[in-house]
Amino acid sequence: DGTNQVETTALVQNGEYVTDPIDASALNDGTLTATASVSDLAGNPVNAQDSVELDNTAALTTSIDKTADGVINGNGESAAMVVRGTVTDVEDGQTVTVIISDGTNQVETTALVQNGEYVTDPIDASALNDGTLTATASVSDVAGNPISAQDAVELDNTAAITTSIDKTADGVINGNGE
Repeated sequence: DGTNQVETTALVQNGEYVTDPIDASALNDGTLTATASVSDLAGNPVNAQDSVELDNTAALTTSIDKTADGVINGNGESAAMVVRGTVTDVEDGQTVTVIISDGTNQVETTALVQNGEYVTDPIDASALNDGTLTATASVSDVAGNPISAQDAVELDNTAAITTSIDKTADGVINGNGE
């Protein structure tokens, strides 16, 4: 990769050589150049080179569009959520799968990567239970490198009811002018 190198040897048999699989995990993504060097019986050296692209990484962020307090509770908000994020080293047109789960139930949608970003259409999460909702976005680049990221938001669609009755001095309402 220009910084690190891996070496191996192989025997020439019938004019050909094949190496055992080479572990390239210590090499950086980018263009890798393989150089084969051999000498004939008279000591004459021969070199050959070939290049290949190494792509082992992809990056993904995800976030749920949230309210100011981070809670979706029906106060002017809906249970329809939009999930968006950015990707690095993931090509345009790749499909991002987004799953929003309450831990028991889930809804799923997809979005396409465009210019290093993805945005879902509004996702109807009304079938999910109150509590923490987790959005998990997953995608693979064209080299097959999988990546996922998560974000969370609170869903609280259950209204709390508080009842208060002003009591009389003796704590009894008996219809005598109270």
